[in-house]
Amino acid sequence: MKFLYLLFSIGLLLYVSDLFWACSEKVVPDGAGATYVGEASCSSCHQQEAKDWRGSHHDLAMQEVSDSTVLGDFSGAELLSKGIRSRFFKKGNRFIVHTEGPEGTLQDFEIAYVFGVFPLQQYLVRFPGGRLQALHLAWDSRDGKWFDLQPKNRFRPDDWMHWTKGSMTWNNMCADCHSTNLQKNYDPETDTYQTTWAILDVSCEACHGPGSRHLEYVRSSDYQKGRKVQGSFLHLTPALDNKQQVDQCARCHSLRSNQSLAYEHDGVYADHYGVEIPKPNLYHADGQIIEEVYEYGSFTQSRMYQQGVKCSNCHNPHSLKLRAEGNALCAQCHAPKTYDVESHHFHPLGSTGAQCVNCHMPGKYYMGNDFRRDHSLRAPRPDLSARYGTPNACNNCHSEKGLKWQADAVVAHFGEKRKPHYSEAFLAFHHGEQGAAERIAALLEDTAQSDMAKAMAVWNLSSSQQAANWEGVFSRALKSPVPFIRHSAVDAFQAFPLASRVNYLVPMLEDPVRSVRISAAFMLADAGASIPKRQKEAYDKALAEAEQALLAQSDFSGGRLRKAQLKIGQGDMVSAEKAFQSALRLDQDHAPAVSAAANFYYGRGQFDKAAIVYRQFLARNPSEAWANYELGLLLAEMQRLAEATSYLGKAAAGSDDPRYSYNWGLALQNLGKSKEAEQAFLSGLQKAPGQGYLEYALAVLYYQQGNLEKARKLAQGLLKKEPRNAEYAQLAQALGL
Repeated sequence: MKFLYLLFSIGLLLYVSDLFWACSEKVVPDGAGATYVGEASCSSCHQQEAKDWRGSHHDLAMQEVSDSTVLGDFSGAELLSKGIRSRFFKKGNRFIVHTEGPEGTLQDFEIAYVFGVFPLQQYLVRFPGGRLQALHLAWDSRDGKWFDLQPKNRFRPDDWMHWTKGSMTWNNMCADCHSTNLQKNYDPETDTYQTTWAILDVSCEACHGPGSRHLEYVRSSDYQKGRKVQGSFLHLTPALDNKQQVDQCARCHSLRSNQSLAYEHDGVYADHYGVEIPKPNLYHADGQIIEEVYEYGSFTQSRMYQQGVKCSNCHNPHSLKLRAEGNALCAQCHAPKTYDVESHHFHPLGSTGAQCVNCHMPGKYYMGNDFRRDHSLRAPRPDLSARYGTPNACNNCHSEKGLKWQADAVVAHFGEKRKPHYSEAFLAFHHGEQGAAERIAALLEDTAQSDMAKAMAVWNLSSSQQAANWEGVFSRALKSPVPFIRHSAVDAFQAFPLASRVNYLVPMLEDPVRSVRISAAFMLADAGASIPKRQKEAYDKALAEAEQALLAQSDFSGGRLRKAQLKIGQGDMVSAEKAFQSALRLDQDHAPAVSAAANFYYGRGQFDKAAIVYRQFLARNPSEAWANYELGLLLAEMQRLAEATSYLGKAAAGSDDPRYSYNWGLALQNLGKSKEAEQAFLSGLQKAPGQGYLEYALAVLYYQQGNLEKARKLAQGLLKKEPRNAEYAQLAQALGL
């Protein structure tokens, strides 16, 4: 009997994305040749804006260490966390923390910069290789105490997540959004940085671009005479429509991957970044936030965004304060007589439940004490929570009364019918409901739906096992005017054969937006000889852009993984292997790189090397179910069933995935351990009742054991569910049914 769900594949590996925060490397001046002049040059004319900006979170985003900038208690205060006692003190004018270092021993580290201001302040320490490392220990500016950003996780000193390693490296995780004109200057060969900036904090020109030419213009006779001069005006001005403004703010307020080495302010967002489409693990299936995803992925889902609302409608872009307090903010557009009344929110006026944001923008705490609201701006749906287990705002205050009470309360006040919402289709799809895929596909043709909901529809369809059924949907999405929808549509063709990819994606090599061209180049990496001559130049240019994007991402294991996958597509296995090895050197615990590297060796018939990759990972992470499962499958393929059952058993014990129990059962069955195999199949059915493949495996086992009564009962149930299934029919015939 063959092992189902074998995860290994020969051929082009699928693109596995990693998450990259803003780290663009500015290697040239602005396209117009302008230089950075500093806030003092701007404030003489823009006095109110400068006044608003001073003291804002942008102004205080990063500062040199001093008695006036350090908020934390460095008078000998101590913090005990995860068995490590850290102490904060001063030596003269120097601020010191005594804590665990890169070798696992307690050491003194001098603070070089303070990072942020409220509700927490972090501290940066200089390290070799040009790095600045952010401590996991931070100061709670609201409550006046030290706390651990990762209180539940004790990381080994050689773990990428340790504060001295990559996850807390300022140069690639934080710098570009906390400084002006940052040049990351990373060298992947030496794994070092020579990072520079024009201005330490988020100054005027971080958003508006370098100001020298504008300054020259306002001092010129052309300005005095009212003559406009091309190239003399700045970026991110009030005249922008909402999509233009939101895209420019998204440079720092989105979860994204770098697509260019330099952010030059010109072009659109998607020329420099590839946005992470809301997907499981980052967001709930319905698009609500889970991880620290910032605002862009949420806000672009919203009806507000579709109706033209932009960031500056609610936020003063210079002080960063809200335009109004409480419900007055929403009352700018939503009439108080209709919405700020008990008949709408059915809570006492002035109460917590009567605040618009608490119902329509619930949030979560990130970084320990930083509360951030979901910007998808949706009505709470306790009925969907009861059906699918998703969160809703009502449950934040009324959890003790249960979801049914909450859903009934909504019906009592608003009636049975709810306005249709895209989240219903996505939730139905993720729960395998019949017709849900068609409902998702229909969102793409619905002009009332947001751009991000449509991109989510493309991603969901492309990630399903039936992706090949939606070729027409994906091809139409390639023509969308929205770059991130086109980008998602290009990626959707990863599962299609070469001929289809060439047919649909070659034109995308000349897309006006860089991230779309780069994605097309990745999807066509194996198509060199199939590219028509007239598009060969565009293909080569897009591949060159892809290489530059990989260079921009090369200080992440995920960036090096993408390089390996590109080289596989191009048939350069030597370079691919080197890229895999370098990805694992950068982060030996990076699960996508581990799985992909093992797949690479498996595809080349180097099973022993694939096993070594898994074993090295499991030596550090013995309880990771997916790695135990994949190694178990590999060992089974190598006919080492006794060893395979050990790993498959660990996988099944550590996961709710019924496939793990299924393959564990098959391995045991092939070893003649029928009783243990029965228990494995039953454990899978306990996790996921009604799974046909598990019931079939169990029926076959009973048949082989001579337990015909149990086998017939299962076979009858299977045939009732799928009367045309050939395997079920064959089993039924053997059982005399």
